[in-house]
Amino acid sequence: MTTLAELLPASVAHHRTLCPCQVLGVRMGMRAGALLDLDWPQADKRLLTSVETDGCVTDGIAAATFTDMHSERALRSVSRGEARTVVRQYAPGETDRWRAQLAGYQRMPDERYDCSHTCPPKSPD
Repeated sequence: MTTLAELLPASVAHHRTLCPCQVLGVRMGMRAGALLDLDWPQADKRLLTSVETDGCVTDGIAAATFTDMHSERALRSVSRGEARTVVRQYAPGETDRWRAQLAGYQRMPDERYDCSHTCPPKSPD
């Protein structure tokens, strides 16, 4: 499976810089891929993602629903509200909030920033 360090440069290529919310977005996608048994990056357009934001367009992802279009399995990933304050524990020595979030979100365990749950399968018509 592709690592966070391998995926972040692709995000930077689309934004010209790296911000804490991009790190969270990439990690949410990676976690969804792991829980749905999908490899990253996806090239076959198999994964449909619906994004809910709390910041600048999709950089401020608050929640996302990832649906595997082949299996119709879905996972909703929600960023935990306390993640913004807990993140400082994972960036000791960083005094600037933004830099602490940027570094900490890359180190924080999944369960500290993400509350994921599977969604019910599509009901038959």
